[in-house]
Amino acid sequence: MRSSNKHTFLFAAFIANAQTNRLTVNSEIRLPKDSIESAQLVLALSDFLDAIQHGDAEKWILPAEKLETELLAGEIKGMDKNDAMSFTPYLINVEALTDIKAYSVQVSYMGVSDDTPVLRAIFEFIAHKTEDGFRFSSPLLRNTKSWFKKEIDYLTYYYQDTIAENFIEQWSSAMFKYDKKLNNNHPVVTFLCDDCNNMACMLRLVGVNYLMGANGLNWLSISYAIADRKFATYPRRLSRQSKVDVHDLFHWRANDVIPREKRNHYMVCGCATLYAGSWGYDWAEIRKMFKERMTCDKKTDWLKLYFEQYNFGESQERPFRITQFINALVIQKVEKEQGFPAAMELFESGNMLKDRENFFRILEKVTGINEKNFNKEVGKLIQNMDKTGKI
Repeated sequence: MRSSNKHTFLFAAFIANAQTNRLTVNSEIRLPKDSIESAQLVLALSDFLDAIQHGDAEKWILPAEKLETELLAGEIKGMDKNDAMSFTPYLINVEALTDIKAYSVQVSYMGVSDDTPVLRAIFEFIAHKTEDGFRFSSPLLRNTKSWFKKEIDYLTYYYQDTIAENFIEQWSSAMFKYDKKLNNNHPVVTFLCDDCNNMACMLRLVGVNYLMGANGLNWLSISYAIADRKFATYPRRLSRQSKVDVHDLFHWRANDVIPREKRNHYMVCGCATLYAGSWGYDWAEIRKMFKERMTCDKKTDWLKLYFEQYNFGESQERPFRITQFINALVIQKVEKEQGFPAAMELFESGNMLKDRENFFRILEKVTGINEKNFNKEVGKLIQNMDKTGKI
């Protein structure tokens, strides 16, 4: 009965404080014994979280770990609200780190929906004691201090196990190829190749102990961009394959050089499929799958299938769409006959689903294919797809 009353009281306190975005401290949190230090810690943490939302948190970040902490701050920005509700930061844990003058602190962001608490995220920081109060950092460097480091040209890798060196070799080769083609001038890239096999584990390395939108995911990579620096984490499954899937790498590097408002995701994806395959299948295997599963004759309405994004794959979870397949054929022909700069024009043909007219204007300029002759010209590409050669 005593426990039930306590929980009721805490829930009521949560509801009462849910409208403020300042840090709320549970009365049962064990803070540092020094009351002045405790007050300094709570106030500094509250000001830091508030400054993140306003984009001026730099003065609260430990200078020696600026990049790593900006990654974590980037995850927190906007965490105080979404379209449906507001979220309040709650201090849920403070733990002294005995090897340094610092504390590990955990903060949850919670909201209320129909009188029910909703946990959006839990973040972890290291609060470093300084002469004038506290400065904060991500736990990333602390979590990876015993890892290996390897530098290859403008790429730096941190990895937990030497088995990741297979990933590093293949990833670097693809990165150099893609950046050269794309004329990508954002060269400073850091990779974290961890021994995790799920997204939650990777997020915890950075200091994101829980994220509502990532719960249950076990295969995605995570990437960040801070000024001219790039940072990415990749799970164990990529480093332990005999052949590493570099499809998403092409997307990532292309997104660096193509403005969002001009980017044609489906053309970029078609090129990624041509170069690296998709879902573990290479381009030759995808062509074979296409021929086995699709009827290809003069009656086939490729234009309709193209804009409907027909899936000729085995499942919705790992689709092979006609759209990207046709785009791969287009890119292959264009690059072979005109060079990669012509392919770049297609990458910059905008959102083809929202601005179909602009897309076909650029497509016709580069390839001669327009909406009226689409079925005929695509039919030719498919008929000759095994004769075009490999880029």
